Amino acid sequence: MKELILITAYCPDQKRKDQLNNLVNSLQPFRKEYDICISSHTHIPLEITEKVDYTIFDKENPVLTDLDYLSSSWYIPFDNYTIYSTFVGKGTYILAIYRLMILGNMLAKTMGYKKVHKFEYDAIINDISCLQDNSLLLEDHDYVYYTHSGRPDDFLIGFSISYKTDNIISVHEIWDEPYILNQLKQKIAPEIITRNLILKTKFKCKKLSELNSEPNQLGLSGSEYVSNWCVPYYDKDTNELCFIAWNNHFKNGREVALIKNKTDYSYIGNVPQHSWKLITLGPIDKVNYLQIMLDNQVEFNIEFTPEYLDKFKKTNYVVKKTIRGW
Repeated sequence: MKELILITAYCPDQKRKDQLNNLVNSLQPFRKEYDICISSHTHIPLEITEKVDYTIFDKENPVLTDLDYLSSSWYIPFDNYTIYSTFVGKGTYILAIYRLMILGNMLAKTMGYKKVHKFEYDAIINDISCLQDNSLLLEDHDYVYYTHSGRPDDFLIGFSISYKTDNIISVHEIWDEPYILNQLKQKIAPEIITRNLILKTKFKCKKLSELNSEPNQLGLSGSEYVSNWCVPYYDKDTNELCFIAWNNHFKNGREVALIKNKTDYSYIGNVPQHSWKLITLGPIDKVNYLQIMLDNQVEFNIEFTPEYLDKFKKTNYVVKKTIRGW
């Protein structure tokens, strides 16, 4: 029997629809070996659905923005000053991804597929030797996944993963939102949640470069959103709300402005590429609202209710550390 290629997709604009179409087109020469299923949070155009075997539409696309469930990033502007922030990304999408995989995997099991190769929509696959090798590995393994280093304890890269349908890990088979939220609340990154469960199976870990090299390409939309390090944070030593504006991506600089408590306007100015600025906004207990504007567009509106402020202090803060010898 054929194996199944499962494509997870979210394509709300023409650019991303084109990327999905490019992936589907690249897979057409291999249709004797693989059927194709698209599991998507957006409707798939007819010209794409006609080139695959199954399409699944799930209108629910949950994005987690509560501070309890956001992964933390860190930046060290100078020695002994590490800033941790949950505002660097645009939210956590792990529930949305798991929904798409669960729906696709249930179809795969129902239709009798024994092996699944999952890809995200923004890829081009012109060489399937990597999938053929994964298929051989799945004769004796449950999962084949990728990390940059090839070490199994490294950060799982979710562009692609191969697995058998008779031993799917729980988050790929059963909708268990409480479990996922509990893991996130413990500050376990989404990719680590998946990896830790795979480590309990019989697995094989590979270097991502074995798959993501010419003529294959993965993560083609990965550069569309760059991390935002124009964020507020808490300094417990002074009990102040602080703000860092760090520009590591925009060649022409980045215009940064703040509105505190809806009336107090602060223009930080243009932050050149590879530069940063730090400012203090006063006692944190005196700030109940903060609007962050980047390049004349509103990036965040933050209302510091008592409950939110308590979470903010625990998740967005600076650590000052001086090392004195050994």
